[in-house]
Amino acid sequence: MASAPGWNVFFLVAASSFAAGSNVRASRLSTGTLRSVAGASSDGAADMAALAAFRDAQPQSARAPGGCLERWVGGGSARCDESWAGVECNSTTGRVVFLGGGDELEGCGLAAAPESLCVLSELEGLYATANRLRELPGCVANLTHLTDLDVSKNELTVLPSTLGGLTKLVYLSASDNGLTTMPSTSAFFELDLLDISGNQLVSLPELQASKALRVLRAGHNKIENISATLALPSATDVHLVNNRCVATRSPCCIFGVCLQCH
Repeated sequence: MASAPGWNVFFLVAASSFAAGSNVRASRLSTGTLRSVAGASSDGAADMAALAAFRDAQPQSARAPGGCLERWVGGGSARCDESWAGVECNSTTGRVVFLGGGDELEGCGLAAAPESLCVLSELEGLYATANRLRELPGCVANLTHLTDLDVSKNELTVLPSTLGGLTKLVYLSASDNGLTTMPSTSAFFELDLLDISGNQLVSLPELQASKALRVLRAGHNKIENISATLALPSATDVHLVNNRCVATRSPCCIFGVCLQCH
């Protein structure tokens, strides 16, 4: 079946790692955010204290010599400098804006996402892929500036319902976890990329509000059908490979058209 003009919809192509995610991250990190080397605000000092609490909540292996957080020795220092590997701060305010943006937190064995993270109210990007996180704090709703969130390849079975209130999210990857449901996405007005592949989802979240969504990766789940009301006018890539609808050949409805996913 030919796809509609301007759409490049894949149903049977094997899912691969999403390289575009790295491009998104690189572009975010190159838009004027520099590590602070001058005096920081009191809020900046609070951010550093929050990072110290985050460090202290992690397994010893992550904090020991050779661990990803070995150089996190600031211990509440108001300076955001090279001692905080993987942390990027606003050069004027000293507030933390990116955490793990250079893959420094990838595969670190991080096992906790304490509520201290929610102190980082100016955070724009959080990247913690390939760790052992089992939950995110509900206070994630405080991170109202968050545009990029990558918690792929962890041990999450649920995402906090408050995640749905992050209206500035552009990039959300929660692939390769154990998610069975997704929180409401009705406020994801600016979402450009959603990767929820490799989970245990039986249905897709309602994405009618996500008019800007270009890429949806939902392969390797247990999805049986897609809501007939799903409308993604900006979509260019939709990946649904290896779902129950593929195995059972049940109809899949997308863009208001009933498609046979087999």
